[in-house]
Amino acid sequence: MEILYHDHDLAVILKPVGLDSESAVPAAIISALGGEAYPVHRLDLNVGGVMVYARTKPAAAALSRCIQEGTMEKEYVALVHGMPEEEGDWTDLLFKDARRNKVFVVDRERKGVKKARLTYHRLTDSNPALVRIRLYTGRSHQIRVQFASRKFPLVGDHKYGSRDEQTAPMLFSCCLTFPWKGQTLHFEQLPDWAMLPAERLARITAMEAAFDRARTSPTEEDMRGLTAYMDSGDWLKDYEADEQGRIPRDTKRGVLSQDGLYNLVTDWEASR
Repeated sequence: MEILYHDHDLAVILKPVGLDSESAVPAAIISALGGEAYPVHRLDLNVGGVMVYARTKPAAAALSRCIQEGTMEKEYVALVHGMPEEEGDWTDLLFKDARRNKVFVVDRERKGVKKARLTYHRLTDSNPALVRIRLYTGRSHQIRVQFASRKFPLVGDHKYGSRDEQTAPMLFSCCLTFPWKGQTLHFEQLPDWAMLPAERLARITAMEAAFDRARTSPTEEDMRGLTAYMDSGDWLKDYEADEQGRIPRDTKRGVLSQDGLYNLVTDWEASR
């Protein structure tokens, strides 16, 4: 679990897949920061992403009001089978079968049925398609069942119709925005699988240019950029994408040479 931000009142974290958001995550926050940790929203066990926790009871009450009043904006990215329309605004009636832990879209209101709304826009012209979603209601399995009910099950979501080999739904809480003490707090992270190819290629191209320049006449700016690239974890993600054949063959990739980049950076650091 990664802590993105914390102060006396709040802790904003990246929840990994497999960690329970209502018990294991608060325990991990308390272990890392001390004090208390109160959940104010939840993510499914097999879904990861950005979450906020209160560290005091007054903060928990204030965050809960943000959620109830709709001033906390929650956005997700998902990889879905098929290709939905470019954008959508969906409202459905959902019923949860607690015994089966499964949610269904139903056609009329009755006891236990709750209204659910989301909007989305499609980011890629591909199948599977990458979509970015804003939730207006926080119903159990909401994104998963609303997309599956329209024949766009999430990749990896075997409970709702996917038949691929992924072991967990490709769904990630990527963005939280909420008012706090007179300002607006905004936290955003994307998983590696949601990075658009153009963004990844732009990053590799920029680092490749710096790598080429640094091999002949290194500058402080280029070397600091290459060092940050290597240390941030982005380099490893790009290297793994290259190993998996997800980088075009004609892309210059000298910077993805492990020995080449490591030797360049360590030699520069040693010479300073």
